[in-house]
Amino acid sequence: MAMITVDSLNLSFGTGPALNQVLRDVNLQVEQGQSFGLVGESGSGK
Repeated sequence: MAMITVDSLNLSFGTGPALNQVLRDVNLQVEQGQSFGLVGESGSGK
């Protein structure tokens, strides 16, 4: 059984010509009992 499911996640910042797409069609599934870690620099928007 999935505890966390993400389907087709898209994320953009800005508007018009300054629009930056930072995530495109991200899919993730974390099953019960699995471990998951998200790492990145401080201030990176985790």
